[in-house]
Amino acid sequence: LEAYPVLLALTFATMLIRANSGAISIYLTSNGKPEVPMKCNLVGTVLNIVANIVLIPQFGLLGAALATVLAASVVKFLLVLSFLKITKQIYFSVLWVCMNDLQEIIEMLKVKLRFIKSGK
Repeated sequence: LEAYPVLLALTFATMLIRANSGAISIYLTSNGKPEVPMKCNLVGTVLNIVANIVLIPQFGLLGAALATVLAASVVKFLLVLSFLKITKQIYFSVLWVCMNDLQEIIEMLKVKLRFIKSGK
């Protein structure tokens, strides 16, 4: 159960924050702006390294997970900002997790929690 908070943090980062980031990156790249996702991911990588250096000594595995969540959040924010600036359009259903997606994620988390609690 020591890894439980780490699993939750990484699941959150992977499912909620990074949702649709790939679609935004592909859109920008295929429309002649490949440098935008590259720069956003570079910022995220540097931030992740710095946050790991700061957080791992104090929090261990949880610090690494929190660094990943922080970096993924910044990358998503920069991608969305870039998308909105370049397209001058707002497509929230494309950019953010919809309610149906959120319900599916919650169900997946419940299954994972039951699995962890059962000790298998």
